[in-house]
Amino acid sequence: MKKISILITLVTTLSVPTYSFSSDSIWLERARALTEPAALYTYDVDYDSDELRARASYDPRRAKGSRLTVIEPAADMRPGDFDKGVKEFEAELDEGFWCNAMGKEIPEDAKLVEETGSTVTFTFKPENDDENASSTDKKFAEKLIGHVTLDKSDGAVLGLRLAREGKFKPAAFITIRSFENIITCARTEPGGPTYIMSSETRVSGQAMFKDFKQYEIRKLSNLQRVEAK
Repeated sequence: MKKISILITLVTTLSVPTYSFSSDSIWLERARALTEPAALYTYDVDYDSDELRARASYDPRRAKGSRLTVIEPAADMRPGDFDKGVKEFEAELDEGFWCNAMGKEIPEDAKLVEETGSTVTFTFKPENDDENASSTDKKFAEKLIGHVTLDKSDGAVLGLRLAREGKFKPAAFITIRSFENIITCARTEPGGPTYIMSSETRVSGQAMFKDFKQYEIRKLSNLQRVEAK
């Protein structure tokens, strides 16, 4: 069964009961003011799913299309569509490394639902306003709920969670019962910008009258700052 891939743009808010917190607009302004760093990093990436486990190294200094070097699995253990998947995965890594970029996508009237001594968490309702998005993707996005956690010191994004409420039928014989995507961010160094350290997506449902559970986990490690060639 082909995995379902969904591109979500965060643009609207979710109206939920909130409480009285300190000036929450300050944290949103700080998050939106962050810029995407120009610094380059090499790193290792582990990929684990219900279909495949793999490990690779990524070097942004190399030419596009050759930045991801597969370490595992061995060449004779790779499925037929493995090389195509590697190219798609590399393209995603090219575009999605910095958590800073997420700050600009938080809607202005996102609702503050939790505050600790060092962090604030907002909730919002995402929408898919991509002109190229299918009607199925748009319907899927209608009941997504997002939570984003920011560092109060500088507005850095520390984590993002997207989950969907209720069942969803993308096709006649497919029902999605649950969907969750959790992104965990980390500092490149103390006080530095945040990057996507890990991403975990889990989907469960029924297809052709059979229950299924799918998951995909990506973890980055061994970051090394490098100079552009």
